[in-house]
Amino acid sequence: MVPKKAKELYKQLAEENNLSETMVQNIVEFYYSTVKSNMVNLMHPRLDILGLGHFIVKTTTVDKGIVKTERQIAAQDESTFKGYHYKKVLEEKLVNLKRIEQRLLENKELKRKFKEKKNEGSVKSNMGEQESNS
Repeated sequence: MVPKKAKELYKQLAEENNLSETMVQNIVEFYYSTVKSNMVNLMHPRLDILGLGHFIVKTTTVDKGIVKTERQIAAQDESTFKGYHYKKVLEEKLVNLKRIEQRLLENKELKRKFKEKKNEGSVKSNMGEQESNS
């Protein structure tokens, strides 16, 4: 596969779909800016992006990130504007990390309940077969 420059790609897509090049460029830029925003702000525990793959947040990475960020916030000097700004950025990052941690826990609980329900049905069907055979 030979990589294409963005301008060539926009032109090709515009011709195929009877749109202007600027419209195609705006659509593509909006899509990838939204993807980037979702990844940076940890909006979802899993992102499936067509053509790029699956991006999954790992719980161990989130846990380590929370500990590291809390340590950085505690050590941050607020006496300067730069230090105060950096502390606010770190606090926002910590909020995002805790939010994604909560979502990961919710997903884990949903999976556990699903497996429990699935296994409960298979145990009942196995017990029914055993009782009818005896």
